[in-house]
Amino acid sequence: MISNSLLNDINEALNKGHLTFRDFDIAISTEEPPVININYRYIPRYFMTIDFDDNINIDLEYCPGDMLDIHEARVSTKGGLLQNISDWVQQILMEMRLMPNLRYITELREELNSEISKFENILNEVPESYFTKQEADEYNDKLDALQNMFNEKFKSQEESNKELARQLSQITDEIEVLKSEIKVLTKKNWFLSLLSKTFIWSKNHPNEVKSFASAAVGFLPEGVKEHIPQDLFDVNQPQ
Repeated sequence: MISNSLLNDINEALNKGHLTFRDFDIAISTEEPPVININYRYIPRYFMTIDFDDNINIDLEYCPGDMLDIHEARVSTKGGLLQNISDWVQQILMEMRLMPNLRYITELREELNSEISKFENILNEVPESYFTKQEADEYNDKLDALQNMFNEKFKSQEESNKELARQLSQITDEIEVLKSEIKVLTKKNWFLSLLSKTFIWSKNHPNEVKSFASAAVGFLPEGVKEHIPQDLFDVNQPQ
């Protein structure tokens, strides 16, 4: 049998953040030594099994773990048991906070994979050759000019909008990546990288950044950019 003292401590350990012991179902087996099964009521796959397998060790199995979905542990003290329960509840809170973001990332990745297939078809006629130094320098100058023009346009907004400032910083970093890639990627793969980034910009950022992403499509060679769907970035491409 489980002592009332331990059961009370387990219930206390389940109280963390916005979760309380009321959010969990506890079932205790009648066998000896006993097994305790704890389930988070609203996500059934989140569970903890506490197995008092002998007089010394307590075997734990629970989901979610901090690295793997299923985690196993062995403790030998009441304090170790309660700490694992508290850590498990904390992991549940973290998993739930991350769920919307990870769901968005998964959906975006699936959408991007679909778009990349379309981009590859659009870029089918672009040669697999590398940029000459002159061509690379010209594209780097265009990237700098585009960035400077965009920064100047939204400078006043950036000062009062931390989110826009963060987005501008992210785009600056990605432009630097494009500058590095132009030295090592073929023309086809560099334009594929450019299109992939502009597509992500259009999904992650407000309409102002979509305009910037659409302008970047103007970098594509004649005979290629005309095949980019006009609604890809929800704005018209610059002439």
